[in-house]
Amino acid sequence: MDFQQPNRHKTHPLWLYLYFPDLFLHSLHVPENQPLAVLNPADHRVRQCTSAAIQAGVDIDMALPTALSLCPSLETLLLEPLQEQKLLQQRAVWAYQFSARIGLDTPHGLWLEVGTMLKLFGGLDALVEQIRWRNHAHWPLFVASSPIPLQARLLAQYQGSIEPAPLAFLSASQDQATTAIKALPLSHLLLPEPWQLALQRMGVKTGADLLRLPLSGLATRLGSDLVDWLRRLSGQQPQDMVWFELPTRFEQQALFVQEVEHLNGLIFPLRPLLSALAGFLQQRQLTLRTLNLTLVHRHQADTHWSFSFATFEHRFDELLALTRYRLERQTLPEPVLELRLLVDEFRPLQPSQTDSFPELRREQANHSRQSTPNSDSPFTPSSAARFERSDNDTLLNRLLARLEPEQLQRLKLTPDPRPEYASDTEDIALSLSASLISATDIQRAWPNAPLWLLPAPSRCHTPDATWLIPRMPMRKSTGWWDHRVIQRDYYRLDTGQQQLWVFRDAHNRWFLHGFYG
Repeated sequence: MDFQQPNRHKTHPLWLYLYFPDLFLHSLHVPENQPLAVLNPADHRVRQCTSAAIQAGVDIDMALPTALSLCPSLETLLLEPLQEQKLLQQRAVWAYQFSARIGLDTPHGLWLEVGTMLKLFGGLDALVEQIRWRNHAHWPLFVASSPIPLQARLLAQYQGSIEPAPLAFLSASQDQATTAIKALPLSHLLLPEPWQLALQRMGVKTGADLLRLPLSGLATRLGSDLVDWLRRLSGQQPQDMVWFELPTRFEQQALFVQEVEHLNGLIFPLRPLLSALAGFLQQRQLTLRTLNLTLVHRHQADTHWSFSFATFEHRFDELLALTRYRLERQTLPEPVLELRLLVDEFRPLQPSQTDSFPELRREQANHSRQSTPNSDSPFTPSSAARFERSDNDTLLNRLLARLEPEQLQRLKLTPDPRPEYASDTEDIALSLSASLISATDIQRAWPNAPLWLLPAPSRCHTPDATWLIPRMPMRKSTGWWDHRVIQRDYYRLDTGQQQLWVFRDAHNRWFLHGFYG
């Protein structure tokens, strides 16, 4: 019998282009109303500038002397291409929540293959709405879509060059995208200047005029590069892509136009860095226990701070609070030009956490469900509770942030069978395990022993035989390896007022060693 494979609808590629204009400029922390120009390192002409500089008469591609004559208070900064690439990588990390296939278009654009994501997000319009909603306000963003990558790029960048910006072109139809390309002026097709001048002399004014030209004649007059570009524009030739790979560590930085002289001035730029970190952790389902901050100074070596937590953390609010607490205990050696955040050690986020107050947590979850019955959030109270940190974790992290590391100790069990050596303490910040020992853990290791032991056994009188609880004795004969040998018979006594843990040694002497609750 022949079995036929069911028909599967093949998903056609759909490219969404994210255009971030002036990415380097918007990454800077510029005081409000401060005129600032970002200069080309090669010729010191203006590449990017703030709205305050534009109001003073500064324009793109203007020479620096002219810009300074128009705006004497103009601050200038050289463009750093390497920093631009890092910023685009950071935007790609953020965009990874919308698509796993991302192409880098240096220095200010990303291609997202979203054809396979439309069903998940509820359509193209809903996906773009999510992207706009989750985009940080200080990153201007223009988007456009097309089955052909180059068309999506041109349409998105056209929006960013027109004021007021036209509506975003969002369509999965290649015919509609081609029609929109044909309506663009030649100057907005982002062709090299020699090509534009040659095409203008040929009478080409729009994209429609350009697409009507025979490719063979263009190759003869203007070269094969323009023909390859037109083939990519029409979809006859694939677009070359530099594919983005999600990094294994998190690293971002904040640049300051004016030096930060006080620790409080670092809190504001830390917020977007920690927010990006929390998003990175959520996407990868990771937690962390150490943050590494680097402060770049003008005159002295960089300052490195490493903030360790008592337990693993992934929530933005807690990361911000804990970092703020730790900063309050630091001293700024010199004004700061740049702030860097690095995290390179992670642990998978555990889907279930022990809760100190499970009944209270269930009550809060029920209240949340009753108060938000029509919530559209994908994180329902029940699902969020699975990743809720316990109150112990939060308390320990905040205590460690306020105290010195040696002031916060955790109890740990040892394999020593002698009761007085069966547990020890260690600095919780240096502990490999972030969990706390519970009463259940102790009782599992010592089924018949009390939780409350005396610092050292205390000599006592021979107990009344009627106080002995039957079937509760325990013999300990051990300690030969370190010459602290014990030979004891332990008993549980009930005096009628309290229960005691006593033992009799090899010399028939009785000692009190602990109390039962």
